[in-house]
Amino acid sequence: MIAVVADDFTGAAELAGISLRYGLKVELYTGEVAATDADVLIVSTDSRSLKKEAALETAADVLKQIIALNPVFIYKKIDSVLRGYVLDELNVQMQLSGKSKAIVLPANPSLGRTIHNGEYFIDDKRITETGFVH
Repeated sequence: MIAVVADDFTGAAELAGISLRYGLKVELYTGEVAATDADVLIVSTDSRSLKKEAALETAADVLKQIIALNPVFIYKKIDSVLRGYVLDELNVQMQLSGKSKAIVLPANPSLGRTIHNGEYFIDDKRITETGFVH
């Protein structure tokens, strides 16, 4: 089983739809996680809308439940413009899963979101020059 942890429901639903399109059996949760025979287990923590301490606690609780199910892979679905507590939650995930490195890929070229020479662009404007800066 592949496990997905998303910080909001839309991200979770997006990956559920993609998984279904590939013929995979999917279960999507918004709370407690249960044992499953699904190919893909997706959990929406809704942590992006929480205060930081609550977000990290929620992420840790969900990750402990997922790790107990022994997935072959855990994917952290993040916002393409890095809203929320992306690095903090990723650090929690790495710590709980015993990993020392992660690859972070926030860009979404289909929405004009790209990274060039280490700088984030939206429609060829630096992200710091868009409304996302606020």
